[in-house]
Amino acid sequence: MQKDRLKKLYSFALIEILIASGLMAALLLFLLRFYAETITTDKKIEEAREETVARNFLYTSIRHHFLQLMPIQEKIPLPLYTDEKKALHLSYHNDIDLDPAFSGPIRAKLYLEKRQFILQLFALEDEKKTKKIILEENVHKIDFYFFNPQKCRWEKSWDLHNSFIPPLCKIVLEKDHRKTIFTFSIPSKYDIIFYQANS
Repeated sequence: MQKDRLKKLYSFALIEILIASGLMAALLLFLLRFYAETITTDKKIEEAREETVARNFLYTSIRHHFLQLMPIQEKIPLPLYTDEKKALHLSYHNDIDLDPAFSGPIRAKLYLEKRQFILQLFALEDEKKTKKIILEENVHKIDFYFFNPQKCRWEKSWDLHNSFIPPLCKIVLEKDHRKTIFTFSIPSKYDIIFYQANS
C-alpha cells in the first residue's frame, strides 16, 4: 500500500516537472524571439539614423553653394546653368577655404562620374587648379530640375542665356534603386509663395 502511494506521488511529481519544463521552454522561446526582434529593430534604427545624418550633411553641403550664388565673370553673366553633359555649373562666393586659391569668388560644377556625385571647384586665377569633393558614392543617376516661375513648371535644364536665376532647384539622386530628392531655395528676383491645398 505504501509502495502504491509512493508510485503515485513520484508519477505526479514527474508530470509536474514535464509540464514546468514545457512552460519554461515556451517562455524561453518567446524571450529569445523577442530579443532577436529587438536586435533587428535596433539595427534598422541605427541604419536609418546614419542615413538621415548623411542626407542632412549632403543637403547642408550643397545648400551653402546655392545661397552664395553670384556672377563673377562678364562672359558668364548667370551664376547657375547646365551644360550638354547634364552638369550643373555654379559661380558663388566660397567664403574662406584652407587653400587660398579656393577662397572668395570661385566657379564650381556638380556632376556624376563613375557613380560618384562630385563637386568640383575651379580656382579663378588658375583654371587648371581644381579640387574634387566626392559628395556621395554609388549613385546610379542624377537629375537636376529648375522651377521656371514664368512658365510655372519644372525644367530639366537651365540655359546660360536665361535672363534670371530659377528660385528653386531640385536634385534627384538614384541610389540602390531608391530616389532621394533635395529641393533648394535660391535667392532670385522671383519670390515663391507656397499655398497649402485644401483637403
